[in-house]
Amino acid sequence: MLDKNHIISNMNSFIKLKNLDDTIKTRKQMNTTLGSSKQIDTIGYNKDGAAIIVSDIISPATSKIDEMYAKSLFTLNNLVDTTIQKKIFYIPTMDVIEKERLEQIKHIKAHIRGEGLFVNDSADPKEFVESIAQELQTLTA
Repeated sequence: MLDKNHIISNMNSFIKLKNLDDTIKTRKQMNTTLGSSKQIDTIGYNKDGAAIIVSDIISPATSKIDEMYAKSLFTLNNLVDTTIQKKIFYIPTMDVIEKERLEQIKHIKAHIRGEGLFVNDSADPKEFVESIAQELQTLTA
């Protein structure tokens, strides 16, 4: 199973491979309504350098999935950047997850959608990066 650091490492390798470094960044600080900045896992930028898409990653392999979700939800909901058009949670599908954890993830995904946010659950981080690149093209066209 992959933890968050492995997922981000895979994403960074793919971002470099596909020359997306100018538009997609990982682990960057953004300002929140509380006057502090928080680390955002993935940010998609337009050609002017404005954040258009933001996402936080939650690995199903974490033992603190509820805590990580609550922290990420608070952060994403309190970003001050008015150029953000889409907020996404990336929760990759993993084969080797116990049934109880799968139920937790199912409830978390339902809650995310209920908050008006998006979920990407692609098993492959490369597919997630490609989806952000495609969204950027659509939102900035």
